[in-house]
Amino acid sequence: MKLILLALALSMGPIYIEACVTAHVYLRNCIFGGDTLSAQVFDNDVEVCNGGKTINLASSDTEFCISGCRPGYSFCVKGNALTATYHNGNVYTKTMTAAKRQSNTFTCGNAGSREIKGTEYESCFSDFYYNCGQHRPCDLCDYRARC
Repeated sequence: MKLILLALALSMGPIYIEACVTAHVYLRNCIFGGDTLSAQVFDNDVEVCNGGKTINLASSDTEFCISGCRPGYSFCVKGNALTATYHNGNVYTKTMTAAKRQSNTFTCGNAGSREIKGTEYESCFSDFYYNCGQHRPCDLCDYRARC
């Protein structure tokens, strides 16, 4: 029986995995308090990651791998939230470029009478394989950590 099922599966050709991934990322860079990244990741409309990471004195080359993902899943961002790598258990790994992105400069502290400026980045990522139909859109959220 097992051989018949295996032969049937092999004769059907390639098997497509439906993976509809969207992510919202907010990165706040300021010399005071560290640089903080927050992210929410959805795979087929199921939230698989919701967390963040703080790194002191991060650069545009710094990779932020967030905590708060389901076991076996991971989500890492670099390039000031321009690129991301998503790993879905043992199924696949996907590198994505932000579908939408915006940045802003803000005052994040003072040194005497001088303002210290920081930068915030907000990105959304989407990667759809096969035929996903209607799934969570890739949206920006006015520089909020969570939509």
